[in-house]
Amino acid sequence: MGWALARVRAVAALVARRGCLAYTPAAAGSLRVRGMRVWHLPMIAKLHAWPGTTGVWRPLSRVRVRILRAAIAAMRPRGHGFDQPIDEDILREVEGSLRCLPPTLRICLVGGLYLMECGPPIYAHRLCRFSQMEQAEAHVYIAGWGHARGLRRAVFRGVRALVFVSFYQHPEVLAALDVRWADRVATLVQLRAELLGERSEGGPDAG
Repeated sequence: MGWALARVRAVAALVARRGCLAYTPAAAGSLRVRGMRVWHLPMIAKLHAWPGTTGVWRPLSRVRVRILRAAIAAMRPRGHGFDQPIDEDILREVEGSLRCLPPTLRICLVGGLYLMECGPPIYAHRLCRFSQMEQAEAHVYIAGWGHARGLRRAVFRGVRALVFVSFYQHPEVLAALDVRWADRVATLVQLRAELLGERSEGGPDAG
């Protein structure tokens, strides 16, 4: 599978450089690759157009943003001082984190978001989409994904990890937790300077 993925990436990069993200007969001859048939090109072009499959990042579509927003609302901690209105900030941080993930992992997570969106009729017996559910129902639905096995639990853990990292590094959350990284860094720097000063003063005497 490694050689096949390498060829797909090579052709996708060539498609991007030539500016033809859709299959055309004229591009078929110039994009023929040894061991790959021309009918693979539409799939390759579609793969390249997916956010995260190449070095060029394309913003998430409105549908994916809507699913992510619903997932954040259902997964982020609430209560006990964690009711800050920071969902949009978390959404921007999650999108930025997706940009840094390996291409294969990005595709899997985005595909998992679609499965999460279309899953209520199958997993919750509700004829609606995940993004259309009430907050209480969405929370129960997402909790079921956390207790599931296989693909659903993997998708849940991946999305939850992105949400939690973005949530707990937000300045308002850090303030609620009484975490002051700047003060801690200053204290550590001062302690290190004092320790180095003591060692430099005690060095000649020890010799």
